[in-house]
Amino acid sequence: MSLSPLEREQLAANRHVWDCWAPLHLTSKFYSVEDFIAGGSSLRSIETSELGDVLDKRLLHLQCHFGLDTLSWARLGADAVGVDNSEVAIDIARRLSVDTGIQADFVCSDLYALPGPLDRDSFDIVFSSYGVLSWLPDLEPWASVSAALLKPGGVFYLVEFHPLLDMLDEDTGTRFEFPYFGANRKPLVLRDEVSYADPDADQPSHTLYQWIHSLGDVVSALAGAGLTIEWLHEFDYSPYACCPWLHERRHNEYVADFPAAPHVFSVKARKPVRRAATDTLSKTSWSTDSAVSVSRSMTIFFRYECTASPANQFTMSRARYDATMAFVGPNDAVMGRAAGGTGARSRTASIAEI
Repeated sequence: MSLSPLEREQLAANRHVWDCWAPLHLTSKFYSVEDFIAGGSSLRSIETSELGDVLDKRLLHLQCHFGLDTLSWARLGADAVGVDNSEVAIDIARRLSVDTGIQADFVCSDLYALPGPLDRDSFDIVFSSYGVLSWLPDLEPWASVSAALLKPGGVFYLVEFHPLLDMLDEDTGTRFEFPYFGANRKPLVLRDEVSYADPDADQPSHTLYQWIHSLGDVVSALAGAGLTIEWLHEFDYSPYACCPWLHERRHNEYVADFPAAPHVFSVKARKPVRRAATDTLSKTSWSTDSAVSVSRSMTIFFRYECTASPANQFTMSRARYDATMAFVGPNDAVMGRAAGGTGARSRTASIAEI
């Protein structure tokens, strides 16, 4: 579903808010930029433990704000790229990269305009975290963009505040004030809002537009984009004091006073490895008990006579063909398999069909 003209106006209004907030956040205690410059990390234990080693992994950070998490991943060895739609935030991120000597690339782009300047199938990890989904009216293109940018076998990872937490009233956290399900993509209109990072600072107030997404919306969007869901985790604490009624039970674990309930969730999904070759076959014919290398990452093994046409089609014919054809990937893992039957027959198929 495409964005309506009204939704685009609302997104533009939100972008203006982030342009105003970025310089304020740079100096706020909430973001602790001085600690980061001194060698600290803005990442929390949930995402570092669940994503694990990122050394030499190409990582894309969606909705990166002014880049602290992006730079923190780069500090851990990732080849990191951050994307955000605020030019002010991206300018700050680029300056921080230069000032700290941490190499990372930053791209100013509307998420819905991606891939845009980014290459498809080029990232090992697509990462997004904490307070991002409510700024998106439609999750389907968000998931599709993530899938398009991942390499086959690459990992999508999201850690986000739980929708249950978002339902509670902002002042006391003792009653449900907001719905769990979004109604026809109609946003919540929040007036006279100030920055969460420094609400006491001298700053203008703004009108914000935020959209509600259930856990089902998130998982369904990712699955609908062709990603395989590996797990969905829920946590009984928040790593941020994102509400005034949360208290710290231990370092970086903030909880409400009511009985244990989910505060944060994370989801990991993977882009399936391709089962089809796109290269031109290097041979036009071959015979029993041999193998043909289709590309550096794929080999076809077979025990029947085949003939390939220039159009990347091949014909298999044999009075009895009960052998197996396997596609072998770069790590020698069998990616797909097709077995024949009995009887005199022939079949023509394109490699992309298998």
